[in-house]
Amino acid sequence: MKETGANTQPIEDFINALRQGKSVEASLIIANAPHEAAEFVKMTFELIHSKSIHELAALFTYGRE
Repeated sequence: MKETGANTQPIEDFINALRQGKSVEASLIIANAPHEAAEFVKMTFELIHSKSIHELAALFTYGRE
C-alpha cells in the first residue's frame, strides 16, 4: 500500500488499538474506518465467534472474497 502512495494510517491505527487490547469495534472507531468497511469487519468477527471450524472454513472458502 505504501508503495502506491496509499494512506496506511487508518489500518496502522486499527492494528495498534488492537495490540493495546481494545475491542474490534473500539479499534474501528479509533481508526476512523469508513462505515462500510467497519460493518464488513464487524460482521466477519461476529461470524468467527459464532460458527464451528468447518462452518468457518466453508464460509471463508465460498462466501468471502
